Amino acid sequence: MKIRPLSRKDQKQLLASVLCQLDGELPNSWWARLKREIYMLIFGVLAAVILIIVAAEPSWTLVFLAGGALAVGFALGIFAWRTTAAAQWPVVAKCIDRAAVEAQLRALDA
Repeated sequence: MKIRPLSRKDQKQLLASVLCQLDGELPNSWWARLKREIYMLIFGVLAAVILIIVAAEPSWTLVFLAGGALAVGFALGIFAWRTTAAAQWPVVAKCIDRAAVEAQLRALDA
């Protein structure tokens, strides 16, 4: 599988994001986590409901159980992933050369 190189626009967005994150810690409050996860939860529940309705005789109990289990699984997985990423960010941030990131961003703007 080939990985396509980043476009100039994608590179600029990535480098700008890294600089913003170097200025402060990742937002990891419960409200910030909830806002990041809500779209995945909605998508997962809708996908589960559609699959249950299409694949079997729909039972509201089954729909709610499957949707609830899927939502809880997504929430716990994303919560663990984000919490781990936020905890590891201070260590990773020490390894990033801020001057090199700023120089690359300026080179992309030119």
